[in-house]
Amino acid sequence: MRFGIIGCGAASIYHVTAVNNIHNARLVGASGASEAEARTFSEKYGTRPFSSTDELLSCPDIDTVCICTPSGLHSRLAVRAAEHGKNVVIEKPIALTSESADEVILACEKNGVTGTVISQLRFSPDIQKTAAALKGNILGRLLMVNLSMKYHRSQEYYDRAAWRGTWSMDGGGALMNQGIHGIDIMLYLAGGVKSVCGYAGHIIRNIEVEDTAAASLIFNNGAFGSIVASTAVTPACGRLLEIHGEKGTIILDENRISKWYIENGGDNFELPRGAAPLFAGDASAPPPEGHEVQIAEFVDALENNREPAVTLEDGRRAVELITSVYKSSETGRTVFTRPE
Repeated sequence: MRFGIIGCGAASIYHVTAVNNIHNARLVGASGASEAEARTFSEKYGTRPFSSTDELLSCPDIDTVCICTPSGLHSRLAVRAAEHGKNVVIEKPIALTSESADEVILACEKNGVTGTVISQLRFSPDIQKTAAALKGNILGRLLMVNLSMKYHRSQEYYDRAAWRGTWSMDGGGALMNQGIHGIDIMLYLAGGVKSVCGYAGHIIRNIEVEDTAAASLIFNNGAFGSIVASTAVTPACGRLLEIHGEKGTIILDENRISKWYIENGGDNFELPRGAAPLFAGDASAPPPEGHEVQIAEFVDALENNREPAVTLEDGRRAVELITSVYKSSETGRTVFTRPE
């Protein structure tokens, strides 16, 4: 599988590392915001620089492109890639609105190509264990699902790049940018959400998008839920996902199970106090192996003509929930999401 990378920023490093480590994948080249950026990137990683994205998309030696640009460019580049017959691996989020996500999905279907959205945390062992437990109905009927994501981003972080914290390029803040992985995990494990009542705003940081948000949810399965998210907490507290059912509780601290209690389950446990989660709680970059596992799975899906583990529809679902919180905050009304 021959890859091209669009965008030479921080996210691209995860993709080039992943592709280079997958035995049946090869990086052909990259394009950046400028020809000089692509040349510098390509010299560093030993690949071919393309003078423009159009040149890269027109290259017959490339089967699949990784879109690693700022979020506001994801959907239009994915549509263009599909129109050139390329499969797409899109960094989160798939798009900034559910409508533009639909355009990506339609373009891939129309042109007979396959896409995935990076949701690498799904492949963590403890999250996979939790997913299997819930699929096996080990908790019984779900009662409550609570997601807390409390991170820290300084004003200097936003000031270092003009596009950060803007609606046009980030599409949101604590939820859309830093929190979308947590929301994806929640939806993956607990199922879809049918109604949302939320609040979002910038309380501390001088940015357009929200630095703090809170929402109440009702899931399709009848469970109640909540989301709290911030990028202005000092110090950062990280991500906590609590899943409560009629027969027990599972709590994920970042990507590690910190509490597992099943009524009469026999294998209940709780991590000792002070046990560290897999990732630090400051919203710092995750380790690169998650990208490698997901992209390798995507290559295998393409080779075996099957649907990838993370679909474009999965990416759309997370965006729809986040934008529903924004819409509810703006209108002061409960928002009902698209039925599944």
